[in-house]
Amino acid sequence: MIGGFLIAFSIICSPNTFVREALRRPFFKMAGNLCLLCALITPLVIQMNYNSLPDGMFVSFYVVMSLGLANAILITFFAFIIYNLLQYPLEKALKPIVEKYLSQ
Repeated sequence: MIGGFLIAFSIICSPNTFVREALRRPFFKMAGNLCLLCALITPLVIQMNYNSLPDGMFVSFYVVMSLGLANAILITFFAFIIYNLLQYPLEKALKPIVEKYLSQ
Protein backbone atom coordinates (compact mmCIF):
# COMPACT_ATOMS: atom_id res chain seq x y z
CA MET A 1 0.00 0.00 0.00
CA ILE A 2 2.84 2.38 0.78
CA GLY A 3 4.49 1.55 -2.56
CA GLY A 4 1.26 2.27 -4.44
CA PHE A 5 0.88 5.54 -2.56
CA LEU A 6 4.45 6.57 -3.39
CA ILE A 7 3.91 5.81 -7.08
CA ALA A 8 0.66 7.80 -7.13
CA PHE A 9 2.29 10.66 -5.19
CA SER A 10 5.21 10.82 -7.64
CA ILE A 11 2.79 10.88 -10.60
CA ILE A 12 0.68 13.66 -9.10
CA CYS A 13 3.55 15.82 -7.92
CA SER A 14 5.98 15.36 -10.79
CA PRO A 15 6.62 18.34 -13.07
CA ASN A 16 6.29 16.07 -16.10
CA THR A 17 2.66 16.04 -17.27
CA PHE A 18 3.02 13.10 -19.66
CA VAL A 19 1.76 10.51 -17.17
CA ARG A 20 -1.13 12.69 -16.02
CA GLU A 21 -2.19 13.31 -19.61
CA ALA A 22 -1.97 9.58 -20.36
CA LEU A 23 -4.18 8.76 -17.35
CA ARG A 24 -6.86 11.16 -18.64
CA ARG A 25 -7.36 9.11 -21.81
CA PRO A 26 -10.70 7.29 -22.24
CA PHE A 27 -9.06 3.85 -22.01
CA PHE A 28 -7.75 4.53 -18.52
CA LYS A 29 -11.08 5.99 -17.44
CA MET A 30 -12.81 2.81 -18.63
CA ALA A 31 -10.20 0.69 -16.81
CA GLY A 32 -10.85 2.66 -13.62
CA ASN A 33 -14.58 2.09 -13.96
CA LEU A 34 -13.98 -1.62 -14.48
CA CYS A 35 -11.84 -1.73 -11.33
CA LEU A 36 -14.65 -0.13 -9.33
CA LEU A 37 -17.21 -2.58 -10.70
CA CYS A 38 -14.86 -5.48 -9.98
CA ALA A 39 -14.47 -4.34 -6.39
CA LEU A 40 -18.25 -4.19 -6.00
CA ILE A 41 -18.91 -7.61 -7.59
CA THR A 42 -16.03 -9.57 -5.99
CA PRO A 43 -17.74 -10.45 -2.67
CA LEU A 44 -20.79 -11.79 -4.49
CA VAL A 45 -18.79 -14.03 -6.82
CA ILE A 46 -16.62 -15.40 -4.03
CA GLN A 47 -19.68 -16.08 -1.89
CA MET A 48 -21.35 -17.92 -4.78
CA ASN A 49 -18.20 -20.00 -5.31
CA TYR A 50 -18.05 -21.07 -1.67
CA ASN A 51 -21.79 -21.63 -1.26
CA SER A 52 -22.16 -23.75 -4.39
CA LEU A 53 -19.82 -26.49 -3.14
CA PRO A 54 -21.56 -29.64 -1.86
CA ASP A 55 -18.90 -30.48 0.76
CA GLY A 56 -16.50 -28.58 2.91
CA MET A 57 -13.32 -27.33 1.31
CA PHE A 58 -9.75 -27.37 2.56
CA VAL A 59 -7.91 -24.20 1.73
CA SER A 60 -4.85 -25.34 -0.16
CA PHE A 61 -2.69 -23.73 -2.81
CA TYR A 62 -4.60 -25.29 -5.70
CA VAL A 63 -8.01 -24.38 -4.30
CA VAL A 64 -6.96 -20.78 -3.76
CA MET A 65 -5.45 -20.59 -7.25
CA SER A 66 -8.51 -22.07 -8.94
CA LEU A 67 -10.96 -19.84 -7.06
CA GLY A 68 -8.75 -16.80 -7.56
CA LEU A 69 -8.37 -17.31 -11.30
CA ALA A 70 -12.06 -18.09 -11.74
CA ASN A 71 -12.90 -15.01 -9.70
CA ALA A 72 -10.62 -12.77 -11.78
CA ILE A 73 -11.94 -14.06 -15.10
CA LEU A 74 -15.63 -13.96 -14.14
CA ILE A 75 -15.48 -10.58 -12.49
CA THR A 76 -13.65 -8.98 -15.40
CA PHE A 77 -16.23 -10.44 -17.79
CA PHE A 78 -19.22 -9.30 -15.70
CA ALA A 79 -17.75 -5.85 -15.08
CA PHE A 80 -17.14 -5.37 -18.80
CA ILE A 81 -20.74 -6.36 -19.57
CA ILE A 82 -22.15 -4.06 -16.88
CA TYR A 83 -20.01 -1.18 -18.12
CA ASN A 84 -21.04 -1.64 -21.75
CA LEU A 85 -24.74 -2.26 -21.12
CA LEU A 86 -25.45 0.16 -18.27
CA GLN A 87 -22.83 2.68 -17.33
CA TYR A 88 -21.49 3.81 -20.71
CA PRO A 89 -24.91 4.38 -22.36
CA LEU A 90 -26.22 6.23 -19.31
CA GLU A 91 -23.07 8.31 -19.16
CA LYS A 92 -23.41 9.31 -22.83
CA ALA A 93 -27.15 9.98 -22.54
CA LEU A 94 -26.94 12.10 -19.39
CA LYS A 95 -23.75 14.01 -20.20
CA PRO A 96 -25.44 16.84 -22.20
CA ILE A 97 -28.09 17.33 -19.52
CA VAL A 98 -25.60 17.36 -16.67
CA GLU A 99 -23.23 19.71 -18.46
CA LYS A 100 -26.08 22.07 -19.38
CA TYR A 101 -27.56 22.44 -15.90
CA LEU A 102 -24.65 21.72 -13.57
CA SER A 103 -21.68 23.26 -15.34
CA GLN A 104 -20.29 26.51 -14.05
